[in-house]
Amino acid sequence: ECHTVRITLEQSGHKLDIPKLPINGSGVCGDGHSCCGAKVEAELKKSATMALHTFLQNNFVSVRAMLASTAGALHANVRRLAVKSEKNTMNVFQEVYRGMFELVKKPLSQLYRTLSEYLEKAEMIPTDLPPAVPSTDGTILEASVMKFYKELFPMVYHQAVHNLKTQDFTPAYKTCLIEHTETIMPYGPIAHKMANNVAQSFETTKVLIQALTLGLEVLNTTDEIMSKTEESSDSCREALLRLYYCPKCLGVSSSVKPCNNYCLNVMRGCLTQQRTTELDLPWSNFLMETQKLVKEVRDGQLPNIGEVLSGFSNVISDAIMYATLNSPSITTKVQEACGAPKLLENTTIKPYSDKNDVEAAIKTAHEKNQTTTNLWTPLNSFLEAIEKTKARGFYANLAELLCSDESFAETRDTADCWNGHRIGEYTKALVRPGVDAQKYNPEMTWTAAQPDPRIGHLSDKLRHMRQVVVSRLSEKWGLESESLIKSEGSGSGAGPSGSSWPTDDEEYEQPYWREGSGSGDHSIDTGVIEGNDNTLKVAIGDPQTNKNTPSNNEPSTANQVTFSLSLMTTIVIIFYSWIH
Repeated sequence: ECHTVRITLEQSGHKLDIPKLPINGSGVCGDGHSCCGAKVEAELKKSATMALHTFLQNNFVSVRAMLASTAGALHANVRRLAVKSEKNTMNVFQEVYRGMFELVKKPLSQLYRTLSEYLEKAEMIPTDLPPAVPSTDGTILEASVMKFYKELFPMVYHQAVHNLKTQDFTPAYKTCLIEHTETIMPYGPIAHKMANNVAQSFETTKVLIQALTLGLEVLNTTDEIMSKTEESSDSCREALLRLYYCPKCLGVSSSVKPCNNYCLNVMRGCLTQQRTTELDLPWSNFLMETQKLVKEVRDGQLPNIGEVLSGFSNVISDAIMYATLNSPSITTKVQEACGAPKLLENTTIKPYSDKNDVEAAIKTAHEKNQTTTNLWTPLNSFLEAIEKTKARGFYANLAELLCSDESFAETRDTADCWNGHRIGEYTKALVRPGVDAQKYNPEMTWTAAQPDPRIGHLSDKLRHMRQVVVSRLSEKWGLESESLIKSEGSGSGAGPSGSSWPTDDEEYEQPYWREGSGSGDHSIDTGVIEGNDNTLKVAIGDPQTNKNTPSNNEPSTANQVTFSLSLMTTIVIIFYSWIH
């Protein structure tokens, strides 16, 4: 009798016209002994398709939540840190450089606004492919920072060099100072290094947010594609009916579940018909490179936007102090470019504090900025979630995820399972994932259909975004930086070739910069040093590593060749005698 079948289906939420006795079915669930007629089977096909979609959505939820929470938390943390950074920098000017405070507020606010607006655009993925690789964002960001330093220079020159003068410069003289800031180089290498770090860190952060946002777009779009139930997928709906509802229609105990390989064949066939599995390779490669970028940022291999923003007030103070310490050479360059200072009449500028007070205030500002928000907590969670949710290989392994759920299919190696016709071992061949293999799927008739055009478009966007992410990785960035340094000329900092400042660049090197000076080429570092034992030691640096290791309080070298002075003298005398 069909009484038990009716109860089972009602418990599943189905109010259907179930006969009292088995009748002839449609042939899907068997002839002559099914409790589900053709109309009931048609309704159950729809239910089976909806059940699959619900199951897919549940698997999408964890990956989607991971991407959304990471992108949201990262962007929120950056916004919060930017607000704090601007407030700290304003406080430094208000407390230390009081004469500049009112004048610097506008250009400083403009700089922060430009940087914030840049990141706001990260969450807006264009409908077409992302911007070209390499991006021009770095040049734009560097220009924004240098624009601030140029507008700051008239104030710095007035306060640092003419701090006893209370009259302001004329507008024309200020314009001249701004126009010649690049050639005068009042901040030494500091301004250019800050601009470079801002460009690297902000562009990398934007790429991360864009990558996470694109990941969300891909999941949302494929979720929509998978929810479609077109007639071309009727073979899939029939296979789902046989897999999930036929055992119920035949009165099979609810404790008996579909055999695992049987489940895999049905799920692989249905998912492949929708062609979403074609996203797996570009999706997995995209996620793999994004993971690498997250790790490099977290581990400090790339400039950290948190450290960059937290260090704004410190670095700007260092730049002003550099100009103060090097005022004689700066004055000479200014007079060559703009002539003697031209001052307005009847104006009053309040000079900043005594030099000792300034240095003390800067030291305090540095100490305050040592404690920063852990910006990268969301990224640590992201890396953990990637492994936990098995996000890589997500599209290829969807069938495995579904059929490994004990509530859906049999996960044990047993013959006590539903094989599509009865309780018994599933003996049909298990087909591999992929379009070509599914042509031989024993559980459904393959229907050749054009894939949804959005699949191809998403694949292109994933491949392109992967290239964007790869372009930000340290190895690629190193090559780009090396090219940039060569174009600027060799020497310390980013100044023109041949420029020099009274104070060595190294005095202004801080961990904040994460860079060294020099051209960046794998050049051989050589030097001749007089040893304590009256010998000459020729130091040859390692051209591969360009690193030196101190040893025995002597200059570090990869190889040291020691010549005694007496031996060298003897060789010279013999050679001189031989040629004569």
